[in-house]
Amino acid sequence: MTGLQDQLTHPLPGQSGALTRMTAAMGEALFFDDRVRERDLDHFLIEDLQADIALRRWLVAQLTHAFTEPDGSTARVGKSSRRTVDGRQTDVQVEYLSPTGEALAVILIENKVTDGFQDGQAESYAAEVAALRQRFGNRRAACILVAPISNLLSRGNTNFDATVPVERFAEYLRLRLQGDGLEPELRARLEVRAELLDMLCGKRPGSRWVPNTIAGKRDFATAYAEIAREAVPSLTVRPSTDGQQAVTRFFDGFAGQTTMPVKVRLKHEFGNEREPMKYVNLQFDGAGGHEDAFRNASGLLPTDGSIFVVRAGASLMVRIRTPAIVPDPEKLEAQRSAINEGLRGIQRLADWMEEHHQRVRAILAAGTT
Repeated sequence: MTGLQDQLTHPLPGQSGALTRMTAAMGEALFFDDRVRERDLDHFLIEDLQADIALRRWLVAQLTHAFTEPDGSTARVGKSSRRTVDGRQTDVQVEYLSPTGEALAVILIENKVTDGFQDGQAESYAAEVAALRQRFGNRRAACILVAPISNLLSRGNTNFDATVPVERFAEYLRLRLQGDGLEPELRARLEVRAELLDMLCGKRPGSRWVPNTIAGKRDFATAYAEIAREAVPSLTVRPSTDGQQAVTRFFDGFAGQTTMPVKVRLKHEFGNEREPMKYVNLQFDGAGGHEDAFRNASGLLPTDGSIFVVRAGASLMVRIRTPAIVPDPEKLEAQRSAINEGLRGIQRLADWMEEHHQRVRAILAAGTT
């Protein structure tokens, strides 16, 4: 594991307070509206993977099980060529060249922002990698999928050697912004790139979504995500606008998330200074009528009441009580114990779903009771 990858996976030593320091002139500016497109992600990857060796090495570190850089090679990043077989092309490729310009290895990168795959598309990439491995060698070709966490259609596709969330690239840029001594021009460029990635992660088809970010909540969210990455490494914190009403954090990657007959969300409710207790919840949208079925299912809920079920409007909540926390970076250290208790609750609900998701799916599929 590289030093950069370790920073992206674990909290930095002594991290506390405001984690992202934007310049006074540009900190609250918004540079993009909803017209960001997948090609903007292509251009970001081409430029930054070519220019930033540390970022490129971190990306390669995601492929330690499948790819090894050739010794003495030079990397060249660009658009991949169209395949003569089907006319398709992956969005970006990192090609490794010998001192004489001979191609020695290649990493193909496919981006998916809001869409899923066309019929046979993902399989065609796997076939291309297989052909490249025959040409270059078994560990000299690989394919990466880059997509926002919210694009569940594209996550975990077995035709790719690794899936890297767009959010991880944004985290990397913000880690760089924490450093002292950045030239003003470089700092400004990193800020613009980070916002571009944020907009891509928040984009929805046909939306006019524009975040109204509050700096303090954004800084708290960054710190919270670092703590969560250590406490619940199997889950991922979903990005937020970090606006005035951002008092909940959603998690992705739990069992049954994409296989239930209703939408299900795993979330940590923060609360405020007036509420000493809040909850972590598994929210089943539109499933309020199943409240009794959940309660009466033998062995589904613990008898001590530590995990319980309530109806909230049309939805059903499976929840655990946790301390309320205030999303204020200045109060982060004082609330670290409460944050960790909430994250233990998140892990417990994820474990509960791992154990019971098949029974839960059967209850929900049985019709309203």
